[in-house]
Amino acid sequence: MATDRRPEYFKGSQLRVGIIGLGYVGLPLGLRFAEAGHRVTGFDTDPAKVEKLNRGQTYIQHIPQNKIQQFVQSKHFAATSDFSRLAEVDAILICVPTPLDQRREPDLSYVEQTAQSIRPHLQRGQLVVLESTTYPGTTEELVLPVLEESGMKCPIAHGPDNEQIATDFFLAFSPEREDPGNKQYGLAQIPKVVGGVNPPSGRAAVSLYAQIVSRVVPVSSTRVAEMVKLLENTFRFCTLLLLLWGI
Repeated sequence: MATDRRPEYFKGSQLRVGIIGLGYVGLPLGLRFAEAGHRVTGFDTDPAKVEKLNRGQTYIQHIPQNKIQQFVQSKHFAATSDFSRLAEVDAILICVPTPLDQRREPDLSYVEQTAQSIRPHLQRGQLVVLESTTYPGTTEELVLPVLEESGMKCPIAHGPDNEQIATDFFLAFSPEREDPGNKQYGLAQIPKVVGGVNPPSGRAAVSLYAQIVSRVVPVSSTRVAEMVKLLENTFRFCTLLLLLWGI
């Protein structure tokens, strides 16, 4: 188990990748990393999902069962509800839902609970990436303070003067861009936007995602990456409205 990981470490082969949340975003992402030759551990609080996946069964219509079976049998993918095993992985990707509450505001309780689940098992040099759709500032203002309660630090810093800033772990945001059932453009063909809390975190995340997608788009911060997702969703929503109105 590597304890002295630098950003370039995540360009390596056979990384151990942890995916938290095995829904329509997390499961395809985990299988894509497995397809690229990495060892994937999927984490979920639903024991029924964990049991099905470890038997090689699917519960998402557009994900074929034989694909899950292939990676379970080759030991490139396994699922668990034991969050202590987060200590075993190199990178932790958070793919939990962010539904709207009764006031139509984002419910970030799943994100906060996940960060709290990671904190006691966080290791020096691990990369943590939030993929859940949220508002600008969530990674820095919600996730980072919880992780830093571990005693380790990941300083917020931007610009060329901070390219080599010291950090105990890496933290980034990369919005999920899953298009379920699209046979023409799968996860590997959709560009991935990545922003780090600091430059080393950004480079670490770019190195990781470059192994599974054809194009990675680095941006200057987690806030920019979070805003990209909101603008994309707003554009899609407005386009759908115009189509419905026949304009």
